[in-house]
Amino acid sequence: MAENEAERADDPAPSPDADAASEPAPSAAPPATATRRGALEMLVAAGSAAYVAALIVPAGRFLASGAAGTRGERWLRAIRLDALDDGTPARVQIKGDQRDGITVTPARTLGPVGVNKKGSEVAALSSECPHLGCAVDLAAGGKAFGCPCHTSRFGLDGKAESGPAPRGMDALATRVVDGWVEVDFRRYRQGAAELVEV
Repeated sequence: MAENEAERADDPAPSPDADAASEPAPSAAPPATATRRGALEMLVAAGSAAYVAALIVPAGRFLASGAAGTRGERWLRAIRLDALDDGTPARVQIKGDQRDGITVTPARTLGPVGVNKKGSEVAALSSECPHLGCAVDLAAGGKAFGCPCHTSRFGLDGKAESGPAPRGMDALATRVVDGWVEVDFRRYRQGAAELVEV
């Protein structure tokens, strides 16, 4: 026992620096694989954010345009008020942005409208036949509208007079702004007696 104590006394005490030397020293910079992994994670996160934005932005535009449900008014210029002759309908091509799903095509011809002025009142009728969508125009003599394809006939007020059309011509709201007649342009389902907007 005394010998063991003597041996212990002869052995030098372990220094704290000896333990530190046996462990690997922490490096100042992370290993190259950790740096690459972090960069890859950042790229994946940025790509995911761009992908989500690519889905959300068009969807937001689609919902804001009202295409997903009932939409608000869509006033488009039709014709100058002073270009209308009292009691004589004028056929006007309405132009505006065409929406198809989430795609918007600017300045497209959307369809024809018959605009009529009587005194201070202005009225507009869709020039698409409610039967099958053929182009309705002023009949000979200018006293009625007629569909050349299926012989539907309408009065100047748009009421159906004869033929297979299930309803009269579709009336569109109008207003006059800065000397221009503007029309709240809408389309309705063809072949149905009731008005169903499409």
